[in-house]
Amino acid sequence: LLFLDSDDAYVPGALRVIRTRLEDTAEPDMALFDYARWYWNGNQERNYLSSHVTAAALNGVFALPKHADLLSVFNAAWSKAYRRDFVEGHEMAFPTGVYEDLPWTMRCLMLAERMVAIDAVLVLYRQRVAGSILRSRNRSHFDVFDQWDRVFALLVEHPEWEPYRRHLF
Repeated sequence: LLFLDSDDAYVPGALRVIRTRLEDTAEPDMALFDYARWYWNGNQERNYLSSHVTAAALNGVFALPKHADLLSVFNAAWSKAYRRDFVEGHEMAFPTGVYEDLPWTMRCLMLAERMVAIDAVLVLYRQRVAGSILRSRNRSHFDVFDQWDRVFALLVEHPEWEPYRRHLF
């Protein structure tokens, strides 16, 4: 499963790269890949935390304990591919509100037993001069607190995930 916001885009050939990596690694629970901010003037700037994705990509198949630093990378649902039976088996669902990617992504990262990373920019994350929800001033931004509460509730539900708390902060 792949998700993409309506104003963002995959780079040419991205789906082929994702498919190949998934096939070459025996269908992991999820694959992580990098993105670049895509500005209104055409400029692109790779994720400033791309070194975390690069390091993870060198390790083949892994689980989060080996790369807990991935919890600090911009965790949008669109920078990953998810195996359908993983999502269905864990009854994954996006919560309501803005910033809904946050609890979804964190839960997926902590639940996945087999992940791979792709050291390539595969998504262009559009940055607008105006019109982005991130540039707006309204009360919906307070939803981020509810989403973080959901993330930290996961640590209570899963005491074995307590070591991830420092990465979440």
